[in-house]
Amino acid sequence: MQNPSSTLTAIGLSKPSSASSTTTTTPVAAGSISLGSKTYTQLSLNLTSPSGMTGTIYYKIFASYPDDWTSLNQVETYGTLKLDYTSNISSYTITGLEPFQFYRVDIIAKDSANNKILFPTFCVQMDPNISGTVSCSTGPTGIVTTLTGTGSSGTNDSSFSVATFNQPQGITAIGNALYIADSTNNRIRKLDLITQSVTTIAGSTIGYTNATGASAQFSQPRGITTDGTNLYVVDRNNHAVRLVNPSTGVVTTFAGALTAISGLTDGVGTTARFNAPGYMIFNGTDFYLSDEDNCVVRKITTSAVVTTHAGGGSSCPPGGNINSSLLSSSFSQDIVGLTFYQNYIFATDPTNNNVRKIDTNAGGNVSTFINFSSPYATAVYGKYIYISENIGHSIYKYNIETGVGGIFVGSGSAGSSDGTGTSASFNLPRAMAFFGNSLYVTDTLNHKIRKIE
Repeated sequence: MQNPSSTLTAIGLSKPSSASSTTTTTPVAAGSISLGSKTYTQLSLNLTSPSGMTGTIYYKIFASYPDDWTSLNQVETYGTLKLDYTSNISSYTITGLEPFQFYRVDIIAKDSANNKILFPTFCVQMDPNISGTVSCSTGPTGIVTTLTGTGSSGTNDSSFSVATFNQPQGITAIGNALYIADSTNNRIRKLDLITQSVTTIAGSTIGYTNATGASAQFSQPRGITTDGTNLYVVDRNNHAVRLVNPSTGVVTTFAGALTAISGLTDGVGTTARFNAPGYMIFNGTDFYLSDEDNCVVRKITTSAVVTTHAGGGSSCPPGGNINSSLLSSSFSQDIVGLTFYQNYIFATDPTNNNVRKIDTNAGGNVSTFINFSSPYATAVYGKYIYISENIGHSIYKYNIETGVGGIFVGSGSAGSSDGTGTSASFNLPRAMAFFGNSLYVTDTLNHKIRKIE
């Protein structure tokens, strides 16, 4: 866990919540909030009371998806309440938050005379490797730039301006670095956002070898995720999930056979079997994996216990498009990207031209979130989902709660132009990951990593 040092100070006069509230005539001296420890699901706060208020001070705490509210009344009306008015607290831990999700935290102080003050809003990303606060916004505005990659394929480790990749696919973040599954190079690459340099931490030629650094081998690594410490690489053509220590480059097999053997077997570690798995995500407790050529979604605990979570309702191949209970549902042989929102997984199913919604709770169901032509990967920021599209080389943005949305960035045809909105272009944008307020995208056939602000 990190111990962020960010401190936010409340200033100004109190704000009555209604016409019947008493208006403060005495200026309220600054109080403050400092951030304590943070996990994937919990955020600790330390409070310093404002002075100049009357009698007992009560606190009301909200943790909501980012929105553009500016007033105390808006926060009380629309915010997600975590603690109702409670007196004499100097610290509080907000629980039940979603891993990697973004939240705005609002705190209202009220005194015995019903005078109220809204502390300054602050925002966080629920990743213990990201300390402090992030900018409060409802997401990137659509300015696309090239972070790294020259546009030519290659294996060059160097500064961002001259580094090269070969059809990069998966992307994740730890601390101030992005990690890329450089698929056709069969390498795992590190992008240091501070030094703006690219290094290879594991992999070299195609194969299946557990070893260290360049002595390790992968075969078309596709997805990549993290538990905050280690990397988990979906080694597609080896039908396995590999564990990579990002500090040492040591590679081992986390789940799946020790040789490139496919199958559909639940089990522990190397007794489990997969068939051309694609992408994997972590929710702070468990991993979920798109096991593409088995047409199912697998669940993997941190102890490498593998079970089938959803799918299996139709024979595979070719799979199906059945919405039903978890194990009676079916997907195509092309289920790809996964992301979390609340207690659900959103899974892209390009062959069925839809994005499916999968309950993470046992006894839940699978439904269709949206019909969408050839979706590939997804990422979530607050209440918005971003979907990369294969055919139109674009990224779409939808409000998850209303289903309203449309094209966000991309011209609709293949290209490599930086720009804003539809003036930018991609060539098969694939996996996406938020780090802070920016969305990073693997632009696969351009051999680039793009940044959207």
